[in-house]
Amino acid sequence: MAKKRTEAEVTFIANDDGLKSTLKEISAELTKNRAELKLEQAQLQQTGSESDKLGSKLSSLEKQYELQSQKVEVTSQRLANAKKYYGENSTEVQKLERELINQQTAQQRLSNE
Repeated sequence: MAKKRTEAEVTFIANDDGLKSTLKEISAELTKNRAELKLEQAQLQQTGSESDKLGSKLSSLEKQYELQSQKVEVTSQRLANAKKYYGENSTEVQKLERELINQQTAQQRLSNE
């Protein structure tokens, strides 16, 4: 038998689905950016100068950092929504807190490169 959902849960799920979709789009863009960087680096390996290689990498890292910042922001929104609808100590909130920490860690790693 299917569990009945409250109006708040239905609203949360609808909002969260939109944010999840946004996260998937950002992740796809990050993957594309990394692939483009690998291609550029391979092409520059033969003909490019060191400054061209570094410039290409810097440009790519800046874009990756921007995209990762967007992921952190969207995950923060998801976390705030989960707290509102499920409460501070819910399983969903704990899961999103871990996800946010992972996103922030990835962002910091990009900053360190």
